[in-house]
Amino acid sequence: MCAHKGFSVIDIFPLIKDKKHVIWDWNGTLLNDLTTVVKALEKMAQNLKIEPIDKHTYLKHFRFPVQEFYKDIGFPTSDEEFAALSEDFHANYAEAFHTAELFSDAQNLLESVKKMGSKQSILTAAFQKHIDQWLLDFEIDHLFDHVYGLPDKLAKCKVDRGRELIELAQVDLDHTVLLGDTTHDLEVGKSLGIDVILLTNGHQHEDRLKKVHHAIFQRA
Repeated sequence: MCAHKGFSVIDIFPLIKDKKHVIWDWNGTLLNDLTTVVKALEKMAQNLKIEPIDKHTYLKHFRFPVQEFYKDIGFPTSDEEFAALSEDFHANYAEAFHTAELFSDAQNLLESVKKMGSKQSILTAAFQKHIDQWLLDFEIDHLFDHVYGLPDKLAKCKVDRGRELIELAQVDLDHTVLLGDTTHDLEVGKSLGIDVILLTNGHQHEDRLKKVHHAIFQRA
C-alpha cells in the first residue's frame, strides 16, 4: 500500500528519541484516512437526508466521544440510533478504505523508533479486530509491542485502555510519549500523566489544536 505526503523523519525524530515508550494514535496520525472518513459520513448524511458533510465541516466539528460529534452535525443520537449508525459508518468506511494510506515516512519513523530499542504501541479508538487487520494489511504489525483498540465500534474514550497499556508496558511515565492528531489525544495523555505531541493534517483543524496545546508538529 502506498504512502501520502506527511511528516519528516529528521524533523520529528529528535522529539521522541529519548523516550522509552512511544505510543501512537492510528487514524489521522499514522494513517491518512480523512478522505475515507468523509466519504463514509457523506453517504450516511445522504441516506438520512440531512446537510451534506464535507472536509471543512468535519475538521471543524469532529470530536470524541463520536456520539456527541454526530449530534453536532445533525445525526440522530439516541443510543439505539447511534449503535445502528456506527455499523453503517464502518460498512461505508470499509467500502472507501482504498482511499486510505500511510503518511509518507511513517514506516521509516516507526522502524527508527524500533531500532533505538524503545517500546512502541498503538492506542486507538478503532475496533480492536479492525486495527489488528489493518496493521497486517500495511505490513507494519511487527513494529509494535502492544496494540490497544476498543472492544466495540462506538469510538468512545481511550483513557481506560490507555491505563491498561501503561500498566502493561511498565515504562516510567516521564519516558513515555503519546503522538496523536486530536484534542482527545491530549486529554488521554493528560489523564495518563505522559507527554503529548499533536500532529497536524489529521482529523481536527490545526487551529483547534493550537488553542489547547503547545507541542504541535506541523506536517507538510
